[in-house]
Amino acid sequence: LRTDGKKTTLTIKKLESLEIDGTKEMEIEVSNFEETDNMLNELGYKSHTYQENKRTRYILNDVELDIDSWPYIPTYLEIEGKDEKSVKDMIKLLEVDETKVTSIDVQGVFRQFYNIEISNVPVVKFDEPLDKKYYLK
Repeated sequence: LRTDGKKTTLTIKKLESLEIDGTKEMEIEVSNFEETDNMLNELGYKSHTYQENKRTRYILNDVELDIDSWPYIPTYLEIEGKDEKSVKDMIKLLEVDETKVTSIDVQGVFRQFYNIEISNVPVVKFDEPLDKKYYLK
């Protein structure tokens, strides 16, 4: 469940593989964040974590270019296209150093590059420091 302050969506993501097109998503727009959260709780779903991030989206050649900022790590670019070829073509067009490219999800970025187990952090906010217990040993 997420909101950008204007649009609120409920999304289901299924990680099928670590390939570029390995995450399948289903998304629906909902009218109210709090009411949807309450409904999910009534259905037995409990929120695991609250995470803030900031995103600026551009679209070029039907490919989404998201500049994502998260607490605790540097800002990075996420490229999403309709298939692997469109993503690879965009990487070439933007002249991105391919040694800096990964297809892992945001939790994997935190874990692999910054040694943070972000999925265990109950509240991820820009104005709150990260407790050292969430760093991997």
